[in-house]
Amino acid sequence: NLPGQINQLSQAMEANKSNLMRLVAEEARFKNMHQTASNNKESLKRRLVRIDEEVILARRKVTEADTEQKSAQQEFEQIQQQIAELDHKINGHKADLTAKAADLGAQVKKTQTLDLERNQARSQLATLKKMAANFDWYRDGVKAVMQAKPSAGGEGHDKHEPLDGVIGLLADIVEPAAGYETAVEAVLGEALQYILVQDQSAGAAAIDYLQTSGAGRSGFIPMQFVKPLAGCDPGLIPAEYRLLNHIAVPSEYRSIAEALLGHVAVVQNMADAI
Repeated sequence: NLPGQINQLSQAMEANKSNLMRLVAEEARFKNMHQTASNNKESLKRRLVRIDEEVILARRKVTEADTEQKSAQQEFEQIQQQIAELDHKINGHKADLTAKAADLGAQVKKTQTLDLERNQARSQLATLKKMAANFDWYRDGVKAVMQAKPSAGGEGHDKHEPLDGVIGLLADIVEPAAGYETAVEAVLGEALQYILVQDQSAGAAAIDYLQTSGAGRSGFIPMQFVKPLAGCDPGLIPAEYRLLNHIAVPSEYRSIAEALLGHVAVVQNMADAI
C-alpha cells in the first residue's frame, strides 16, 4: 500500500530528523566540551609552566636560604667564639683588676704608713736639729763653750760675752766612710768632743770662761800648734789600710786630721794583714 509506505517513510524521516537534531545537539555539546577541555588543557599547561617557574624560583630561594643559613651559622659560630674570647679577656681583666686593686690598697696602706713614718721622722729631725743647735748630747762644758761662740750676728748665745777664736767641734769635721765609724770612734774616743780653737789664747779664754761660769770642762785643740806625731812615717802604711784615706775632711782641717789619724792603720780582714 503506497500511502501506508509513504506514511511509514514520513514517520521514519521525522524520527531520523529528530535523531539528527539530537545528534547535532550532541555534536555541539561535545564540541563545547572539547573546546572547554582544550581551554582547560591550555590553562593547565600555562599553570604548569607557572608552577614549574615557581618551583624553580622556590628552589633558587631555598638554595639562597640554605646559603644564607650556612653563612649565618658561620657568623653565629664566629660571634660565639668572639664572645668566648671576650669573656676570657673580661675574666682576665677582672682578675688583673682585682690584683691591681689589692696592690693599690697595699700601696695606699704603704703610702699612709710612709707618710706617718715621714711625719715622725720630720718630728724627730726637728728635735735632733734643735738638740744639735743646743749641743744637747755633748758634755756641759762643750755645750757651754759652743753656745758662747759668736753667732753670725756677732753675739754669743747666752748672757756672757762671745768667745772669739772658737772654730767648732772635731766631730763636725771628720766624716768617716761607711764601715769606718767604729774605727774613728775607737781611735779618737773623747777627742771627738774636743773643741777646735784658733790658738792657745783662744783656748785659754775658753778654759777661763768654763772656770768662772762653772759650766764644766772641755778639751781644746789649738789649730796653730797641731803637728804630726814625731817619728811616724805614714808612707809605711799601705794606702788601702790607712784610716785617713777612708775619711772625708775639709781641706782647711787636713793638717789636724793628719796629726790625729795619719799614723793609724785599719785592717778589716785579718787575712789581709798576714
